[in-house]
Amino acid sequence: MSKTLIFGTVYLYDQEMTDIVNLWIDRAVSLGKDFLLVDSNSPEHYRNQLKHQDSIHSFDDNIGHLSKNGRDGWGRAFCYALQYAIDNDYDNVIHIESDMLVATKEFKQEMEKFELGYVYMVSSPFCYSIHTCPIETGLMMFKTKWVQDFNFIKKYDWETTTRLPRPEERIDKICEDFHCSFFDKKGKRLNGSGDIEGLLYVTHTGYTTMKRFYEKTK
Repeated sequence: MSKTLIFGTVYLYDQEMTDIVNLWIDRAVSLGKDFLLVDSNSPEHYRNQLKHQDSIHSFDDNIGHLSKNGRDGWGRAFCYALQYAIDNDYDNVIHIESDMLVATKEFKQEMEKFELGYVYMVSSPFCYSIHTCPIETGLMMFKTKWVQDFNFIKKYDWETTTRLPRPEERIDKICEDFHCSFFDKKGKRLNGSGDIEGLLYVTHTGYTTMKRFYEKTK
């Protein structure tokens, strides 16, 4: 039986985000896999409210975010988790961003299909303009051996990243020579409330909508 790690990156900036991440943790537990949250030194008051503290790695500092004129804090956390999967002999490593919830039944089916298959990577397209549809970095599945053999972490190179190209475009470029399969069902960046019927995931929305999706997709 293959061994799979689910991970997310996180910075807790307020109470609502903290509550959303606890929903993420509950959903990760329901998926029946090991999980890891990589925290970029969130305020202690919020970080201490998270469930399953033994599954959280917190950096000693916060290097910021590229979109806010900082360094690539997201990339550092992302690459840390990939290396953790390699070092701990996981066969598959799945990134689900901490502001995203997946539907339990449908995502278990996607995981099983990936674990039994030979595709190196599965994701979903994220279109933020008519001409630009890079990989949705919020939800990606990788074969860990491919991550290691392809030297993905070194090629991403978070320590030298700049604001542009965006992380989505960097990863898209790194993976362009390999077949990236896409999920059968789609998710949605809601940016507020919206229709959640039939979605694989929801993201970029508030706690009320996240909780509604969580209850509907147990």
